[in-house]
Amino acid sequence: AERTEMGYPPSATLTPTRRLNRERLVLFTVLSAGLILLSTIHRKEPEFLTSSADKSSQNDFQVRMAQGHGRLVCGRTGGGMVGSKAETQGEGAGYKMSVFATTMDSATFCWPKAPHDAVYELQMRAGREEWESLSNDIPHAKVMVTKTGLDPATHYHFRLRRRSPSGEWEPFTKPLPVSTLAVGMMRPSLPQPLSRSDNWISLTWEADNEVKNQKYKVEMMEAGEQGIGKGWKTVCPSTVTPGVRVKGLKAGRAYMFRVSRLSGPLAGIPSLATDPVPTLHAQWYMNRLGNELVKSGGKTIPTDCLGGKMVLLYFSAHWCPPCRQFTPMLADFYNQMKAAGKDNFEIVFVSLDREKSAFEEYLGTMPWPAIPYEGPLRQNLAQRFMVQGIPSLKVLSSVDGSVAVNNGVGALTPEVFESWEKVAYSAPVKQNEEDTTKTEKTQASKSAGGKKWVCDGDKCEIVND
Repeated sequence: AERTEMGYPPSATLTPTRRLNRERLVLFTVLSAGLILLSTIHRKEPEFLTSSADKSSQNDFQVRMAQGHGRLVCGRTGGGMVGSKAETQGEGAGYKMSVFATTMDSATFCWPKAPHDAVYELQMRAGREEWESLSNDIPHAKVMVTKTGLDPATHYHFRLRRRSPSGEWEPFTKPLPVSTLAVGMMRPSLPQPLSRSDNWISLTWEADNEVKNQKYKVEMMEAGEQGIGKGWKTVCPSTVTPGVRVKGLKAGRAYMFRVSRLSGPLAGIPSLATDPVPTLHAQWYMNRLGNELVKSGGKTIPTDCLGGKMVLLYFSAHWCPPCRQFTPMLADFYNQMKAAGKDNFEIVFVSLDREKSAFEEYLGTMPWPAIPYEGPLRQNLAQRFMVQGIPSLKVLSSVDGSVAVNNGVGALTPEVFESWEKVAYSAPVKQNEEDTTKTEKTQASKSAGGKKWVCDGDKCEIVND
């Protein structure tokens, strides 16, 4: 009767063993349901972003960061691969906003210049926060801005939109993930330009000894509004040697470079960008100095070996006593600088000797090449560069061949050499080749009258008849 009142059928007899098994079954069912519920909650993605497209981008970023065990991996900002989903986003707006550089507390962005007189708005979001407008009146001329005051080792999102002259706002670019650097993260060393021509630039940087056989990626951006708008471009995806020659460049253009490691705990973090490095104007050295140079013994070398180097034209002659006194000192200085690793310069002898035999004997005392004795080029150069006395050492601009130092004859020290480098590698005042040639011919005609050489003291000078 007791079992019937509790709801059990009269035929069911619950022994102590059966009652224990039933209680275990109920407990197991409850625990299983709880574990399933907890597993579902654990797998749910955090709702950081408001739209489905934003959520996809955010989840992609989190997964990649997890695979990198907390470090910035290839494809991320602050050193990601150019053109990856994370570093360049612009499908929503029809143009791209790119990350130029990141630090521990700042991020710099760039974008292409609008074809019309537009105004830009840049917005930022950190984590679950709402979008914050950093500025909604960035002028049309701006193609690069920097946001400062960020927190180290923090993930942010940025987006950009522009307003047309009619006053309508265009769509935002897709949110661009950005991670600031953590405190203590060491960048690769800044690349240094070694030499240049009209279509290539050679770079080198300090090797990283923390990882054996470390590989590097090299990126390039053309300076100027159009180049900056295109963002960073990978020009060397992998190299073990801490140096590259970037080919296929345009004459007279300037480029910026940066490198990043491909392995180790700091992989993907880029170096700082170089200052703009200009290529040479189209082969000025061949236009001015001919196609070939000659060395002691008669061996000829192509003039394009001077590409990207600081060129020093040495006007001298064997019959000139001050020249014979200065030449050994210049040769010692030349060898000293080469031994110190200064391979970015070359001296070219321009002979004013009256006989070829004297020229060949004198060239035998020099470790540098010379303009060939045959032909009128030697005399033409003396007139073009207004040589009124010898010895004369003209330091030429590595960019366009204009005179950077009128006469380097004097004290020869490493400090003097550095001062030559500073002016020879700086961009000269723009003047096209036709105007430069016209000016030089006019100047040369003023000094091309009757000539009489008079030697006195430490130089030989021209006295006009």
